[in-house]
Amino acid sequence: MNNQKFKIQSEDVKISATAVIEDGCELLAHKIRIGDYVHIEKNCRISSFKGMADEIIIGDCCFVGHDTNIIVPSLHLGDYVTIHNHTLIYGFKSCVLGHNCWVGQNSILNSNEELKIRNNVGIGAYSQVWTHVYFGELLEGCQIFKIAPTYIEDDVWLIGHCVISPGVSIHKKAIVLAGSLVTKDVPAEAIFGGVSATDLTDKFPRPKILRLEDKYMMMKGFVQDFAKAQSENYDVKKINDSEYHFYSGESEFKIVFCESVTSDVDDGGLDTIIITMHYDNTSLGKKISLFDLETKTYVKKKTLGERLLVKFLNSYRARFLPR
Repeated sequence: MNNQKFKIQSEDVKISATAVIEDGCELLAHKIRIGDYVHIEKNCRISSFKGMADEIIIGDCCFVGHDTNIIVPSLHLGDYVTIHNHTLIYGFKSCVLGHNCWVGQNSILNSNEELKIRNNVGIGAYSQVWTHVYFGELLEGCQIFKIAPTYIEDDVWLIGHCVISPGVSIHKKAIVLAGSLVTKDVPAEAIFGGVSATDLTDKFPRPKILRLEDKYMMMKGFVQDFAKAQSENYDVKKINDSEYHFYSGESEFKIVFCESVTSDVDDGGLDTIIITMHYDNTSLGKKISLFDLETKTYVKKKTLGERLLVKFLNSYRARFLPR
């Protein structure tokens, strides 16, 4: 962890030595856990309305942009969560974001009731997700009042400037178009848009159905693109279509494609990433990361090559969950 000026207040705190917390940050909670390679930019605050949150749990390789305020009793972030600058997350109940979630700048996530956002969810800039709506006087007969948990399931994409009403559930792989107001549940794989949002699924092309072999070949293309992107920092050697070696003065790793891994694999002393269509849960060397296309999971070792590849893939190419 860096030696900059920030405030940590907790009686039970574990922060990875590889985490970076910049000037002006305040983290106040009875229990704090911050994983490896986390970066919290300047002037961020994580606490609760009472001052001390119950717990702050941040997984590995997360990023929190500058001037973000998080005011909740319990915060849980999975691995590779990105929360961009000037985001406000606040409320009286817990807020949970799964692995590989992305939140654009100036967004608002409210948790007056439980807010649960699962894995691989993208929330575009200036979006708002609410668990409550109230202000009109009940004493004067106002009937617009609601407090209800809001759930966003795996692989949902809110394109940007979206408003999600309290009590709504957005189901797996749904898309909400930019500028939409969602007032009712969105079915799995549906595309909703408008104010109020309606089902526009039939107006858009359906996702392709890809065979496992198709995904394997597509991953080979992604790794080829990754190799080109890393060529500024690494001497990249393509051994063949199934193996790449990356060298620099400070680090070295390789990426290997193998259709099936059914026996134990030794790392040979080199950081190695294996991409496969089938993995039998055999023993892997300490320096081997394995990406299994059949389950869309990976064996996490947090090596430099693995972290670089996950960040490259996460944007829009492919998202894997830790086993």
